[in-house]
Amino acid sequence: MVTANALATTLCLTGAEYGLRLVESTPGAEALRVAPGRVLQRTAGFASLERPISLQKATPTDWPPGYQLTVTLPLTRGRSKERPYVAVWVEDSSGELVRMLAFWGNKSKYYANLSNAWALLGRNANRIRSVSRATRPPGKYELVWDGLDEQHKPVPLGTYRIVVETNQEHGTYAKQSGTINLGESPTSITLPPTTNFDAVLVEFGPKQNRP
Repeated sequence: MVTANALATTLCLTGAEYGLRLVESTPGAEALRVAPGRVLQRTAGFASLERPISLQKATPTDWPPGYQLTVTLPLTRGRSKERPYVAVWVEDSSGELVRMLAFWGNKSKYYANLSNAWALLGRNANRIRSVSRATRPPGKYELVWDGLDEQHKPVPLGTYRIVVETNQEHGTYAKQSGTINLGESPTSITLPPTTNFDAVLVEFGPKQNRP
């Protein structure tokens, strides 16, 4: 440690040629020096210590290339001035959670008011807190599913249920769901409106550049 500190100090106080040559003459020592202009200067053996940069590849899915599922959720004012708590998720034909697309709630003591989402997430406030985001005002929101499950593993094409659950303090509880068959061609379904949101459009198909 003393030798390393001494060499580092020397590299800072002397020119690159002398400093790097000194490091190379020290057994077991290598160095990387950042010169003015962010120019990188290495000793001859430093390259052997560097790890190659690995590019993270996108996780492949079984869906057609470029396809995604988009849920367009138009929140309304409901019957109260309070913003509703909202959960939107995908489940399989057996009712098991595949992917939670949104959980909007500010206070954990109210998470259980979204009773179905609360049960699917194991009634675990810490787990929900990790995926929850702030509530939203009235407006139209788009949620996208990329074909990966909760463990970020690809899921196959097939039939899935899309569920929207809301609860508004001093307002009403509302929930709608519908099944959509994901195949090789674009498809869509519409969930009926409720007090807390207008009709929800669920679309499966190629990604679109929306305005």
